[in-house]
Amino acid sequence: MPDSAAKVLRGWQLASSRLLSTASRLQSRERICVAEYANSRLWFYPTSASPRTAQPLVMVYAMVNRPTVLDLLPDRSFIDQFLQAGRCVYLLEWGEPDFAGYNQGLNHYVGGRMDALLQGVRRHSGQDKLALLGICQGGVLSLLYALLKPQNLHALALAVTSIDFQTPGCVLYQRVREVDTSLLKDSWCLEGDLLVQLFHSLQPMRNTVAKYLQLAEDCSDGERVDDKVRLFRAMESWIADCPDQPAALFHEFIRVFYQENQLMNGRLELCGHDLKLAELAVPVLNIYGQRDHIVPQASSRALSTLVPSCQYDELAVDVGHIGMFVSTRSLRQVPDQLCQWLDAIN
Repeated sequence: MPDSAAKVLRGWQLASSRLLSTASRLQSRERICVAEYANSRLWFYPTSASPRTAQPLVMVYAMVNRPTVLDLLPDRSFIDQFLQAGRCVYLLEWGEPDFAGYNQGLNHYVGGRMDALLQGVRRHSGQDKLALLGICQGGVLSLLYALLKPQNLHALALAVTSIDFQTPGCVLYQRVREVDTSLLKDSWCLEGDLLVQLFHSLQPMRNTVAKYLQLAEDCSDGERVDDKVRLFRAMESWIADCPDQPAALFHEFIRVFYQENQLMNGRLELCGHDLKLAELAVPVLNIYGQRDHIVPQASSRALSTLVPSCQYDELAVDVGHIGMFVSTRSLRQVPDQLCQWLDAIN
């Protein structure tokens, strides 16, 4: 057997013995629910770090995954980087579909639910204006909120957020555009397991055989094997746990963005208002991954052509979609530069 193959085999033997052992239960970080709307929650993260600013930073995650990836492990926590920097951190968690959201679309989730939860941040923090960090689908919803309620924000950051939903060469965009969602309009929910299968199908080899080969190679040096397996197990648990989706909103989101590409076409209407990106009145930092296969950088960077140049900054990070929140490279770079940007615009 070649030395390289033998080395990988030894790595797999080390890794597999840990994978087959009983997983230790991780203690979740302390957080306090400060506002509720049906199944949606607004969480506050207390910290002992010296406060750098009282200005709240509210993270708005996607509905299609759970936000636990933002605080995945004690040593791989995107949220903790901001807490250690003295930021006042809140998280909007959409939760499972509920009766209040049944047969409701963007008007309800952005103009009603999101606005009500963000009012909870204002009450709890005592601050009138907030900074939003919208992530993936949550970035689209945050952008809509910034256009609808600019008076409530002093800054908007977007991370791995789609803008041009018809960017050529993106497998996800193409597949979703071709889905007939008409049956969802009057349904209760779309099962999360279907989304798991969709995401796995985008890179079938990488999401099956290749990831185990990569784990074996990572462990082949025999160093920090427990830590590497712990991260692998945590990521696998998170990837397999997509929540169910509110069907009517899912149908509208696909039609408005994937099929009609309304952010690019400039004819978006929300809560009786015509929203125009050219009239964005809030400074925006657009953070994108240069190796992102879910949201290609060309899709995200399309925002630069649509909003006033005086309001726009961007940050390119050499990571993929999920690496933005768990890779050591991103955890060193993104929170620090986002904090610098927020300080500069205050």
